[in-house]
Amino acid sequence: MTSAEKILRRKSFIKTEMDKVLEKPDSDVLWRKAADRLTEILEQYSTLPKGVRTHTDNFIFPAAAVYLTVKEAAGNETAYAIIENAAIANTETLGKKLAMLMRIPGMPGLFIRIWDPLTKRMFGGN
Repeated sequence: MTSAEKILRRKSFIKTEMDKVLEKPDSDVLWRKAADRLTEILEQYSTLPKGVRTHTDNFIFPAAAVYLTVKEAAGNETAYAIIENAAIANTETLGKKLAMLMRIPGMPGLFIRIWDPLTKRMFGGN
């Protein structure tokens, strides 16, 4: 399994949206094409700093690969709707999990204390 396929496996919420909008066989073909496109993107931008790549390789590039691939086959509106609806569904799920965590005593303070160092490590001090 390629690194692009591994990344897209963690983006199953996008594939779920594709399956809602497109016929399953078409969705499967486009998903494989998006993996190929993601491989090309990852190679093209392999010299980005590690902290930046954490974000680009796991969030920006997979969405871009799917969007561009679906856009070619089904048009801009369909591609945009898939990415938008997938993002909404994913953030709602993550928001519910985060809200549950924040109910644990002491967790809000801990979250705030680790957020700053974590973002500086991922994106750099500037």
